[in-house]
Amino acid sequence: MSLEASSSTFIVNIRVPPPNSRTSHRRHNADGKDTDEENVFALKNLASSSTIFRRRVHASPRSFLWRVLEDGLVLSVRAVDVFRQDVSPEAPYILNFHFPSSIQQSCVALAEPENNDALCIFVIDQAGNLYSFTLRTDNFRRRASDSSVKDGCSVFSSQSLSNGQPLRLVVASADRILVTLRDGGLVRLDRNTTGDCKASFFTESPSAC
Repeated sequence: MSLEASSSTFIVNIRVPPPNSRTSHRRHNADGKDTDEENVFALKNLASSSTIFRRRVHASPRSFLWRVLEDGLVLSVRAVDVFRQDVSPEAPYILNFHFPSSIQQSCVALAEPENNDALCIFVIDQAGNLYSFTLRTDNFRRRASDSSVKDGCSVFSSQSLSNGQPLRLVVASADRILVTLRDGGLVRLDRNTTGDCKASFFTESPSAC
């Protein structure tokens, strides 16, 4: 299976709105253009991180490949089922999420809601913002509009994330994620029914002498 779409018509580009006026961290030269064609190709096509997420409850599409591209500014997600039942419709669309700030290393995770045929995507950027997307699997079968995908997006900003330097994001469930911090702390984020998050911060107490 090719990692690229068979046609550009199967690529859906989603511009993720910034939570405020922060600008992109993308690097350019003085006239605003990338200079080296080889570097441009690498940024657009070579992933800095990627993995395959496999859903357990819903069968089609079951497996999704995500890749971080373009110097951390793009998250590309697509269905990658090798075997598909004859009754299952194809899911050829690739969703490319363009972020205003680079994605934090090791801070992308996917989850499956148990009661809905959907896909949850969690991303923390280098500014400490947590983006969460709840996507219908139909978004991978039929071309979705930019606005319809954004309707399932929420952004949560926390001082614990912006100051603590996230190290790794781990999904416990579609409504609870854990973020380890470089200073040894741990942030637990719980989502309610409206998509809002509540943050709980934990830190290791120093040993008594």
